[in-house]
Amino acid sequence: MGSIGIGVREGYRDMVIGTELLKTLIAEAEKMGLKVLTCVLSINERAIHIHEKVGFRETGKKPKFYYRNGKYIGEVIMMKELGV
Repeated sequence: MGSIGIGVREGYRDMVIGTELLKTLIAEAEKMGLKVLTCVLSINERAIHIHEKVGFRETGKKPKFYYRNGKYIGEVIMMKELGV
C-alpha cells in the first residue's frame, strides 16, 4: 500500500496538470508492485473530482479534522486498487 499527495499552484489549475500528475504516480506505483494507493484530501470538490476521474473512490471521512483560518475543515479518505 502506498500513500500519495499532490498540489497544483493556483494559476496552473484547470490545465490538466493534476490529472497527469496522478496518472504518472499511479503508473509508477504499479511498476513498484503496489496494489493499493490511498490519499487524504481536505474537503475540496476540485481535488475530489480529479481523484475520482483517475479511479479513486471515497472510503471514509474525518469531519472537522483540523482547524484553519477560524474554521474546522474535514478530510476525505480515498483509495484506488491498482491492476484492476
